[in-house]
Amino acid sequence: MPSPAPMRLAAVLLAVASNLTGCVSVNNSPGRPGYYLDPREPFVTTLNIDSQDIIDAARTAVPDMLAAPEVVSVSGKPRIAVDGKEFRNLSFDPTAVQAFSGRLRTELQRAAGDRMIIINPERGRNDGSAKNADSAPPDYDLCLGGEITSTLLRPDAQGRRSSSFQIIFELYKPGTREIVWSKPYDIKKGAQEPTIYR
Repeated sequence: MPSPAPMRLAAVLLAVASNLTGCVSVNNSPGRPGYYLDPREPFVTTLNIDSQDIIDAARTAVPDMLAAPEVVSVSGKPRIAVDGKEFRNLSFDPTAVQAFSGRLRTELQRAAGDRMIIINPERGRNDGSAKNADSAPPDYDLCLGGEITSTLLRPDAQGRRSSSFQIIFELYKPGTREIVWSKPYDIKKGAQEPTIYR
């Protein structure tokens, strides 16, 4: 019959080995494990408005603008002015409306192709060439302005946050400011805390 002492020693060694094995298998690293991203897929890095949002908004707005009766009735290619001072930013995103309108002009021109001409009335506004700009008749048919509003929700129990934006585009006559076309564009975004802002 085996001695009780060696049996107790074997049991202790087995228990220690089991505990060590369990410790090795536990993942105590903080945060989410690394993973691969598909570079072909869009990736949300901020809850603010980013360049992809403006691209999508421009692509959505152009077909509707071109179908508006006031745009269709223009002789030749319609000349649309996109002016930063005609946009109001009432959202939590501190993005300057000048930066927003500048990118919007670029994306509208790209989305419209040769179907409309995008005008930048901000250029030359503060130099000598614009001294009589206010009294001179506008060199465009219609002006595009609008408003940006937003909602930012608190983080949930998993640390996820979400935001929503509404960009209201308004196309109006430069003389009377009569709105001839209007369209809201909604953006909803979600991200895990902490958010990476760029």
